[in-house]
Amino acid sequence: MDGLLELPSFEAFEGFLAASGPWVAGMDFPFSQPRKLIENLGWPETWEGVVGKIAGMSKAEFLDLLEDYRASRPAGDKQHLRQIDALADSRSPMMVYGVPIGRMFFEGAPRLLQSGASILPCHQTASDRIILEAYPALASRRWIGKRSYKNDVKKKQTPELEAVRKEIVAGVHEDLDEHFGFALKIPSQLVEVLILDGSGDKLDALLCAIQAAWAFTQKDQNYGIPPIVDPLEGWIVDPFFKDFPDMPGSSYLKKSTKKSDKAKEKQTMSFHTNFEQWQQMADPAHCPVCNAAPMPAGMEDIAELPHSWLSAEPVECLKGACHLISKQHVVELFEFEEAELLAVMKEVQQCARALKKVTGAVKINYEIHGNTVPHFHVHLYPRYIDDPFPGQAIDYNLKTRWYTDDEYADFITEMRTELGVTQSEDLD
Repeated sequence: MDGLLELPSFEAFEGFLAASGPWVAGMDFPFSQPRKLIENLGWPETWEGVVGKIAGMSKAEFLDLLEDYRASRPAGDKQHLRQIDALADSRSPMMVYGVPIGRMFFEGAPRLLQSGASILPCHQTASDRIILEAYPALASRRWIGKRSYKNDVKKKQTPELEAVRKEIVAGVHEDLDEHFGFALKIPSQLVEVLILDGSGDKLDALLCAIQAAWAFTQKDQNYGIPPIVDPLEGWIVDPFFKDFPDMPGSSYLKKSTKKSDKAKEKQTMSFHTNFEQWQQMADPAHCPVCNAAPMPAGMEDIAELPHSWLSAEPVECLKGACHLISKQHVVELFEFEEAELLAVMKEVQQCARALKKVTGAVKINYEIHGNTVPHFHVHLYPRYIDDPFPGQAIDYNLKTRWYTDDEYADFITEMRTELGVTQSEDLD
């Protein structure tokens, strides 16, 4: 690794694309949209046709188009995935809030087309500038599973995330050849830069470069892109997908490595297993909630209420499970002053009512623990006639992915509607 090149503006990005070849680059944004969206909109069924159409729109027109399309679709079918998104367990390129990859597509894809470079497999040209879609989170899972390692919000760039970035860099040093077929030397000064960048942008750039370098080793096999993929939708280059469709399935992407098993142990920490750490977190100065520590992967804020936050995650022991977290730091229920207690419990009531309506649950269960995170929060569990725990207590270790990405987005939206809150980029 020789260094890092920063491109602080779209003009700089365009300049990079125009640089003389030969070169190969991996870029972390979706190069296209799902075929289902394209066909339903009646757009051209070529990549250059779709991107050319996008290039003629303003950003507001593009966002309105997606919003109108989602509004016209039935529940559970509002936000589609490309085939590669489903395989890589990545988000829909139609997504424009939270992780706004739809906006990244809008800005990036037309510039790729305009560059005249060879965009594989979407738009092959005679150019010796080769551009491939990469996905750094996928590369990182080889060493950290699906743990988070970055945050764009400065106050959420914690020592814990820095430690995870350190694991990734160590993994690249120790066994990159095992996963990608080549080794990489990173100068010590760049190691520090990669680890200390809380946004993760620099580390993402390295992971994209690693995926692109692997693709270059496969240039005689179409840069590692299987011959039967859909050029309209595009493809993410990664060794795992080389043998598609004769591959072992996406379970590889979700399985635990030794390091992610350690992460799991950390997540299930309680005062039973680490009383000293639990006692420390009971102090607001060290409480992960009070200090805006990163939420578990996949967890999303649904709503900010006057006295609490409501959040959920798609992988849970029961479909639609939510967590209401008090803004005030107390460990025990009896530590609330009466007025604050009444206010928080009214919000529990409000959220439970909305949750029952949205999920169609027979009953909402309410559980208060704090054995892992000693900051007052209430678990809201919808119970169903056919749920996995008939006539018995909930087993929190039996977690299932209950939602597709579309269905989960619909669930979040419906809960916000019932609660009377509006979606915002800040909240997501």
